[in-house]
Amino acid sequence: MAVHQILTLVSCCNDLTLQFNYEQPDLFYIDESTYYYNGKCFTAYITNEYQFPIPILGPQPTPGGSAFGTNDYLENVAYFLEGSDCDDPLCPDCDEPEANCYYIENCFDPTLNFIAIISNPGSIQLGYSYSFDLSNVDNLPADYNNCWFIESSENCNDLTPTIEITTSYESCESCAAVEIPPCFKLIDCNTEEELIYSGDLLEQYINKVIQVNIDGIIRCFTVEITTCTEESLESLFENIVLDCFTECEKCLPECTCTRAKNLAGEPRKLSYIDCNGDQKETDEVIGANKLSKKYCVQYWTSQDIEVINFGDCVDNSCPEIPLPKRVVTPGYNTPICTPTQYERIVCRYAEIKYKEVLSKRYGIEDCCDDESLANDIKHELIHLQMLEDPEYVCVKDPKACPTKCGYISMNIVHECSPEIE
Repeated sequence: MAVHQILTLVSCCNDLTLQFNYEQPDLFYIDESTYYYNGKCFTAYITNEYQFPIPILGPQPTPGGSAFGTNDYLENVAYFLEGSDCDDPLCPDCDEPEANCYYIENCFDPTLNFIAIISNPGSIQLGYSYSFDLSNVDNLPADYNNCWFIESSENCNDLTPTIEITTSYESCESCAAVEIPPCFKLIDCNTEEELIYSGDLLEQYINKVIQVNIDGIIRCFTVEITTCTEESLESLFENIVLDCFTECEKCLPECTCTRAKNLAGEPRKLSYIDCNGDQKETDEVIGANKLSKKYCVQYWTSQDIEVINFGDCVDNSCPEIPLPKRVVTPGYNTPICTPTQYERIVCRYAEIKYKEVLSKRYGIEDCCDDESLANDIKHELIHLQMLEDPEYVCVKDPKACPTKCGYISMNIVHECSPEIE
């Protein structure tokens, strides 16, 4: 069984007990003797502990020899009081009145509270609220409102901070009118959602539009001053203002048509902010080093991507890509086909004839000739149509063809045959 020693210092005046590992016998203490330590008197006890593992305690204070009644006592050094039993003049008066200890709670945020000693308790009045000098209090938010309730407490200890009442108010509302920083209403340019901020950070942006980064998303807000109420103090605005504008349209990022390349090593969906400021994901899973479809976005929020821009979106739609213009306009047309359709048929026909030449000259057979006949027919029909006059107008001539349709072209009357409907 492991044996180790513990040094226990018990306060002469209250229930304060301090324990340390007694690991340096050469810096010895006298058991059940009195020591002056950090402005208080303690009785020292040295005990053997049979416990494993050894508890984690701080190292023992350095003994400072005998106390000689001087005021030059070092911090965290214990001075031996010879022949004393907590009644040395150096020890504090154990009958001194209790500290003025109070529970302090914020008027508008009950979760904001702490214990403190009030240095001027004579300023306390029943039913009032107070502002304090809180320079000795740690862990307060950056822009807390300095309006508080107070109640008596018995929970003070050596670490309890001491504060001072600076002003008394008849109510929290009268305190708020003076102590609480101004409140601002932030209206989202996209969604018209309203956020409330209490503090002086936005004072220079009243009636302007600010651009901020909230959780990695760029948002734009118009800034208005508003009345502070208990409900309006719901959020603290700690984001850095990126830029300032005169209107929402200039603040909001442009919505552009883009494709994103996934540079990560695995397939995934990519996230982006759309033209309405909403967080979205791509419809498809994009493979590693593959491109997404086109999306209208303000910006992509995914990391490890490469973005290709195709121009500004119009009405949340990507712009149409115009077909390349012909350098020379073709000098032909057909009654049933556009030049593009004509060229497609002719090119296909030329490809088939080229394969026939390869087959006859080199014996290379085409294994995909199922459509050859169909393309031959299309090619012949398109050339037959080119023989027609594209400007002709079919005119009914009852005298020439009482029951059928005849037509006049180039001043020639064409007789109708039974095949013409």
